Formats: sequence, structure tokens, C-alpha cells
Amino acid sequence: MERIVVTGGHGMLGRHVVAVLEPDYDVTVVDRVDGGSHQPHGPVDVMDLEALERAVRGHDAIIHLAALDAAVDAAAHEFFHINTLASWNTLHVGYEAGIRKFVVCSSSSVYGVRETAPLYLPIDESHPAQATSPYGLSKRVTELVASGFAQRDTVVVVALRPSYIAYSHLIDRMSREVETVEPGEEPLPPLRWHVSPRDAARCFRAALEANISGYQVFNVGGPDSFSSRPSLAVVESAYGAMPEIRNPAWFDTDPRASLLDCTRAREVLGWSPRDDWASRVSGPRR
Repeated sequence: MERIVVTGGHGMLGRHVVAVLEPDYDVTVVDRVDGGSHQPHGPVDVMDLEALERAVRGHDAIIHLAALDAAVDAAAHEFFHINTLASWNTLHVGYEAGIRKFVVCSSSSVYGVRETAPLYLPIDESHPAQATSPYGLSKRVTELVASGFAQRDTVVVVALRPSYIAYSHLIDRMSREVETVEPGEEPLPPLRWHVSPRDAARCFRAALEANISGYQVFNVGGPDSFSSRPSLAVVESAYGAMPEIRNPAWFDTDPRASLLDCTRAREVLGWSPRDDWASRVSGPRR
């Protein structure tokens, strides 16, 4: 693979993904925003099939990031409409253009931890998708669409489920908010998992380069919580009960360990997070 399309490439995560690809790939950004680089066709909206087809023609793979983020103040139906149709359009147009490798951005929101307690901890990719929110449902449907395309001959689709992406401008706010939560109140996000944008971008590249087949799903998260409180205490405070702990050693090693299990990404993609919460607050780990 040499020529890679990144939809949403001028977004907050997209900029990091483009940066991690740039040294070794010819990157084309598909974004409705004019970012001034990597856009030979100018701004392109993934909802415009004709423009999207022109933009992806002649490429080897697509990383699909374009979506309405959960943090955006939008009507419920907009999350579902935009996110699901954007995914369908990208996969459909890419497939018709001869592209057979796709990496799609899903979300840990598919687990529905804002709506209901997890069934067990830590949460791996086998945990049921329980989301009922418009955003979470849009990502569940995105994964369904992705798995459908992967059933076609020679098509590989990887769906990545990033946790809460801790962009630099959010670090101080996240720290303040989470440490002022009183016991018994619902923390935000409930499980306080995070991943640095740099680590998330590295995982998208790892998924792009992985020699795998069919449809594959991976959690993408940092190694710990962004709270000073033990992770299991956060869970009990949020839900009033403790789910099944399938791997007690997970929390024996680090009481603040992330509740999102990314073991599969390490074993299959060769990816592991490098940035824990302390390194994000104090500076990059060397």
C-alpha cells in the first residue's frame, strides 16, 4: 500500500493520524473543511457520493474517521444519520473503486457504559455492545455495516474502538472535573478511560499495516484511569454494584488500571499505549 485516504483527516484525531502516516505514505485527506494540505480535490463531504468517488479513486486503502463526534451539540437523529451514512458511503464508494483494505473508527461507546453497567471487567472485545444512545447506536450500526463489507471476497475491514481521546486542550478540564466528583455521583465518563491522540493514531497505522483478514475489532485505550481513585471504586460508585471481575490480577498490578482491555491489539496488531495519565499531565514519557 502506498496511497491512503483519510476521511475526516483535518479533524482532531484525523490530524494525528495523517501526521503518523505522512513519513511513509502518500496521504489524501477527504474532509469538508479546507485544511490547506493533502486535498487535491479540495474540500469533500463524505455525504456527497460523486465527490467522494473522485477523491478515493486510485488509492490502496481508506482510514475512515469522518463522523459527528459525541461531544458535538447536535440533535439525536443527526448522530445516527450522519455517522451511519458516512460509513456506508465510504465503504461502498471505496469498494466500487477497487479498494479492499479499510480501517474504520468505531468507539468504546458501543459498550453503553453511560446507559448500563458493564457485565464484567475488564471489558474486552467480546463484551456485548449495549449502547442505546444515538451516538453509541450509530457506532454499533457502523460496525454492522463494516462487518457486512468484510464478508465480500478479499475485503479486510478493521474497526477500532478508541476510548475517551484525551486531547491536550482537554487535560486540565478532565483532571478538574474528575477530582471534584463526590462518592456516589456518576463520574464523567463513567469508567474514566482515556487514550492519547498520539497512541490512537499509532493504532490506526498498526491496523492499516497488519497482515490480517476479514473483519476484526480492537479496543484502543491507555493503560490506566484518569482518576486518582482505584478503578473498581469508581465502578462501584457509578453503578452501585460490582460486575464480575474476570481478571483480578489486572487490578492487583495497578489499582488504577483501565477498565478497557486492549490485550488483543497488542497480540494481533503489535500495538500498546505509551502514554499513561501521569505522562499526559506532566509531559510525554521518554
